[in-house]
Amino acid sequence: MSYPFLAFGASKAAGYLWVFVIAFPILLLVPNLVLLGAYTSSLVRLDEFANRLAGLDRDARTEWEQYVDRLLSSRDPDEARHVFLGFFPQTGAPALLDRSILGEHAYIVGQPGSGKTTLGIMPLLVQCIRGHRHSVAVEESGQAVPAPIVILDLKGDLALFNTAREECERRDRALGRASSFRFFNIDGRRATHYFDPFQNIQSEPRTAIEFCELFIQALNLYHGDQYGASYYSRQHRDLLLTVLEEAQRTNRMPRSWRELYDLVKPHVGRRSAHKFDAFELLSVIHALTFYPQLVTDKSPDDAEVIHMPTVIRQGQVAYFCLPARLANMSVKEIGKLALYSLLTAAADYHEGGNPRRQIFLFIDEFQRIAAENLGIILEQARGFGVGVILANQDPGALILPNVDLRRTVMTNTRFKQFFTVTHPDEIKDIMMLSGEKSDFLTTETLTEHYARSSGGGGGHFISSTTRGWSHGMSYREIKVPRLAVNDVIQINDAPLDSIVYVTRGSGFTQLAGIPTRVRTPWTTTKAEYQRRLETPWPGRPEDAPRAIIPQITPAEAERRQREILERDQELRQLLASINEKKEREEED
Repeated sequence: MSYPFLAFGASKAAGYLWVFVIAFPILLLVPNLVLLGAYTSSLVRLDEFANRLAGLDRDARTEWEQYVDRLLSSRDPDEARHVFLGFFPQTGAPALLDRSILGEHAYIVGQPGSGKTTLGIMPLLVQCIRGHRHSVAVEESGQAVPAPIVILDLKGDLALFNTAREECERRDRALGRASSFRFFNIDGRRATHYFDPFQNIQSEPRTAIEFCELFIQALNLYHGDQYGASYYSRQHRDLLLTVLEEAQRTNRMPRSWRELYDLVKPHVGRRSAHKFDAFELLSVIHALTFYPQLVTDKSPDDAEVIHMPTVIRQGQVAYFCLPARLANMSVKEIGKLALYSLLTAAADYHEGGNPRRQIFLFIDEFQRIAAENLGIILEQARGFGVGVILANQDPGALILPNVDLRRTVMTNTRFKQFFTVTHPDEIKDIMMLSGEKSDFLTTETLTEHYARSSGGGGGHFISSTTRGWSHGMSYREIKVPRLAVNDVIQINDAPLDSIVYVTRGSGFTQLAGIPTRVRTPWTTTKAEYQRRLETPWPGRPEDAPRAIIPQITPAEAERRQREILERDQELRQLLASINEKKEREEED
């Protein structure tokens, strides 16, 4: 039996085979072409990124330098406004910090040798000096003005000094302008620029009470509001206000520490004038008269002068080397004079209707100038556009006789970096701040059991016992700290690792408010760091153009330093004898 209609259909279907031949390749190619078109730009960018990564090994720069340069030259403003902290060890992704977070202050802590300076302060300082392609403000004159930076180094780190100096000079060459690096040193054997607190504070008209309050705070003569301490604080303020008010009325405002000393001295010890207990004020002022670099009649715009309003206006970098080993008491006073001069200049600048500028202040070993009004200073600094980066070795050093500043620092700093956490209380704080995560507690049981059987035959009774075991496991969900004690100990031991804590995220800095482990690569090679560490402080005219080069011998400088300390000791002994005399008179 034949079916012609089937034969006809088969022959006709064979004629459409060419459709399947064409459709099948199209079916395979079209989706791929569509996907390729949709993701071409992403693939190109991925390829470029892969090429950059492949080129890292061939680049002579350090890994840190390559990533920082990538950020600073980014065409994306959102990306460029971040600084590079390092990597997250778990994922290898870069850890970025929004610069605006530094404007709300930072705190870096670590024991000697932990990397607090080389991996904490130095990377932030270098990136703040370099800025980025979207961060440079332009004055009406058309001159590029970078961010103003002030460094108070109370440790005297030559590597940090030379890093700041070379980075600033490199930036100035790129901008095509004269050197904007200024430095101050209290050592009479080393070069320095002038820093005149009177010239800084008198840059704007001020009343006698404003001068008085500034000097009392800056000279560390405010001892708090506690009973007894407040008495001496008010004695100092009353005497200084009386002197300055009279000087302002007669148009004889002091322009140096010597002039102020001559005005104050006749009033001290006069019981009838109620200034008997203000001897400490005289002692502090007298010690400052021995530093000629604190007095100048040169113009504030002179290249030999550190003038805080000019530092802000021209975007300079001012470095104060104030190692406590030279003169611990004078260092504290000069450091606070620099601090208050900067805050005053920043307030005058922003209240004068100028466009807001971000200013950075770095203070290493800041506990040496810290006082109980630190919280007020940080609040004012934030309002004046000054981001303060604080650093010290041990949070325990912030416990002062009258106040514990640890909570003040933790509350008023938005970014924190811990290179070592060793005290049990601090470890507990880190564990608590890290929050909790889910884990499972596994319980394994092993039970021994026996089976007894009996039987017999042929007049015999047989009994036997069989021993066996049963195994079981159970699981229970529990909550544990994200960072356990062992995690903190491992981070302390790792030379490049630290714990980063940001209370509120911003931009690409999104850590969910959780302390996170970060690994920071070295900013320079070991040879380069050693070179900077061994490069001495400028001592010749060619080393520091426009700086003050001391003309005295080292022996003469040491003699003068001993004289300062001896006179200061004599004044303090005299103060003690006056107090004893007063107590005897009161007893009589």
